[in-house]
Amino acid sequence: GEHITLEVLVSLITFRCGGRLDTDAMWDALCQDCQVNKFSYMISMLIKFGCIDKILTSNFDHVLEDACDNVGAEYQCVSNVQLESSELYTFQNTDITQICPFHGTTYKDDENEYTGPFTATAAGLAKPFSKKMAEYIEDSLSDKNRPIIVFGYSGSDHFDLNPLLSSLHLEDEFNRSNWYWCIHAGN
Repeated sequence: GEHITLEVLVSLITFRCGGRLDTDAMWDALCQDCQVNKFSYMISMLIKFGCIDKILTSNFDHVLEDACDNVGAEYQCVSNVQLESSELYTFQNTDITQICPFHGTTYKDDENEYTGPFTATAAGLAKPFSKKMAEYIEDSLSDKNRPIIVFGYSGSDHFDLNPLLSSLHLEDEFNRSNWYWCIHAGN
């Protein structure tokens, strides 16, 4: 049957209640119990051994970052905050794996600020990617050097990633053999 995702529910609450609710705190509380699992551990080991270039994820939690920290895998978290403050070339041709939570994240570290979950703070259900995020994703998907993983994304929404993918003319311009698309089955 029909269902509503948690992201859409929080977005609707935010849309109706405006700034009266702290949705970032709500997401922090919801993601607090997210634990490193076998799959995120496996991905962190691939990162540690330099097998993955970038991870694009719609997940708000920081399970991947925690898994990397647990095994000593070097990574860089890249959210809209980092992209808006730098030029695209800053994130190209690096040996450090980048984890890009393209819908924002509850991840925090001592040195940087990251974009909060933006579907929760959007005016309505969601908003298109910023120009720099769209350029970063397009550049990431066109990189033929090392594998790209899309993680925690069902591909079932039609408000940001799918329209971007449609506009890229993938069959003509890009070699998709380096993409790995991981889909959560819901159990």
